[in-house]
Amino acid sequence: METDTKFLSIRECAAAGPLSEFVLRKMEKQGKLPGFFSGTKFLVNYRLFLENLEKASTENMTV
Repeated sequence: METDTKFLSIRECAAAGPLSEFVLRKMEKQGKLPGFFSGTKFLVNYRLFLENLEKASTENMTV
């Protein structure tokens, strides 16, 4: 079984992705960011985050 899942800190995710650290932290507080806590650090499932973001953006499109 092949896995390409990356877990990034919120800061790393902000540096690599389309949203700011502020928005990502807000999403985490609202329970909308896929990931888990490792001690006090939240690790984002980056692949699932991008998939959810893509899905949300295509759902909001009107043709």
